[in-house]
Amino acid sequence: MTKKVVLHLISSNGFFGAENVVFQIAKESFPFGIKPFVGVFKNSYEPHIELAEKVQAKSIEIKVFGCRGKFDFKTISQIRQLVKDNSIDVVHSHGYKSNFYGFLASLGLNIKRIATCHNWLGKSKKMKFYEKLDKLLLSKFDKVVVVSDALKKDVLRSGIFEEKVVVIDNGIDIDKFKVISDKLQVKKTLGIREEGYVVGTVGRLTEEKGHIYLIEAFRKVITKFSNAKLLIVGDGPLREDLELAVSSMKLKEKVVFAGMREDIPEMLNIMDMFVLPSLTEGMPMALLEAMASQTPIIATKVGAIPKIIDNGHSGLLIDPNDVIQLSRAIVNLLKSKEKAQSLSQNAYNLVKKRFSSERMAGEYAKVYESLFM
Repeated sequence: MTKKVVLHLISSNGFFGAENVVFQIAKESFPFGIKPFVGVFKNSYEPHIELAEKVQAKSIEIKVFGCRGKFDFKTISQIRQLVKDNSIDVVHSHGYKSNFYGFLASLGLNIKRIATCHNWLGKSKKMKFYEKLDKLLLSKFDKVVVVSDALKKDVLRSGIFEEKVVVIDNGIDIDKFKVISDKLQVKKTLGIREEGYVVGTVGRLTEEKGHIYLIEAFRKVITKFSNAKLLIVGDGPLREDLELAVSSMKLKEKVVFAGMREDIPEMLNIMDMFVLPSLTEGMPMALLEAMASQTPIIATKVGAIPKIIDNGHSGLLIDPNDVIQLSRAIVNLLKSKEKAQSLSQNAYNLVKKRFSSERMAGEYAKVYESLFM
């Protein structure tokens, strides 16, 4: 395989699913003859450079682009110069902002463009506008990678030619989740009693992640399991609203908001089950991580989740927005340790076989190579 130089571009608001995908692709690229660069946008609204720090720790070249406002000619010029100075072969953008800047910066240059569409969340008027612009831009890219079959349908409906669209499942570093830690000590730092059950979730605190339904379901769960705690790992714009909801339901002693954490494997390791109550999803990295940590899973039937989880075999699937169904699933799994262990073992076997970061990086390498045939 001919060596190629690839620039990944992303506008980051923390270290979440899309950032993790970029990180995994970049660090696993070298064996496939790919030299990665990573470019992260930073401004006063999105000051997060956690991805840049993680990439740098792996000795991968990184560039943080200062970006003033929605449109910054200086940033476009900086990206363009980076492409020229480092003989970039492929600009690989992740998200509508990166697609916009990557496209403009590469105009007139003899390079290839690909974009990964992680999800479209056009709820507000502003986001619907950005989504519409993104769909127009993606038609100008050489390849569009999507992380689920459902997302592929959306992309095709927007008018992008099918031969341009490739589905690549997300992947994770499986070995990272082989955790041997003192569970009791980790629980103690979070204020959780050693004998209590832990129902947990990991993800950005936004509307589409459905945390409010999990909180409402948990209120029913503790009527049967009074020693259970709900552990919410992650941060985001809805944190204050969710904390107020917890207070109004008189659940403050039962719900732990752990915020952003670097020790996700340790967090998953203390959970008796992992719940993903999302209203919409692409290919959720948090779900794959829970599978790799051998934590029993309950998740909603959205996005690529039914493709990953075989209901009753590798996890339990429920309808989104359904508090009753969710509470029953949690109670039933807490009641049956044997069933929980069976689900978690089957999920682990699947993620190890099909969703490794090495496999994902190899599939992206094939896409890069195909652009030059």
